[in-house]
Amino acid sequence: MGRYQCNNILFALTFTLLSCYFRHSKAQILPGKIYLELFYANPWHKAKYGRCEFFPHEKGCDVFFKICIWNGTTFSSSHCDVGRQTTETFEDAKTVVLGGEDYVQVPLRTFPPPTIRLRVEAWDKDRLSSHDHIVSFVSEAVELDSRAPLRTINLLKIDRTSDNEDVEIKVSLKLECASHYHGRLCEIYCQPDFKSYTCDSQGNRVCYPGFAGPMCNMKDYCFFEPCAPFA
Repeated sequence: MGRYQCNNILFALTFTLLSCYFRHSKAQILPGKIYLELFYANPWHKAKYGRCEFFPHEKGCDVFFKICIWNGTTFSSSHCDVGRQTTETFEDAKTVVLGGEDYVQVPLRTFPPPTIRLRVEAWDKDRLSSHDHIVSFVSEAVELDSRAPLRTINLLKIDRTSDNEDVEIKVSLKLECASHYHGRLCEIYCQPDFKSYTCDSQGNRVCYPGFAGPMCNMKDYCFFEPCAPFA
């Protein structure tokens, strides 16, 4: 087989692989993310059962958070079918504030359902033993609306003990649509082509002058080139 034929085969294989990659990448794009602002307070460095410190030199809880989001039609779930996230660890932390530029971003694993529930767990990270569970909170059903501002979510402590009764977690939530997605649940897709239409804030196509129709694909030729009288 000549070098020219080998190069052609190599080019064809490369093109096929790249095409499959970009098709797969596009298919994986989901229309939104959930942003959380989180406040945590544990004034006595307590876990669910006892103190966080295992060794005398340890000062307090090295806390990290697990966030699980699932479809709001189910009261309890361990599958986190809408999204899940685990934060970094905050060492010796009595309080943690994640907000502003330090918000928690939860990538969605599916298209947003009309309602969700979420669970927030606080854990103490141990390097020489299993992590200590500090506390868990769950939310009521939360309606999603990308047009709504950041709002506080009511949380219920589901594993209260005498040790963690003073541990507090508060969460605010917002659904944010990805680029070119619009609507309450980011269900409307509109990407300007910069030729025949642009998109308004609701995801509707807005035709440029000289184009018409629901898809802005009907061209008014007289707009671009003067027509003869009575044409």
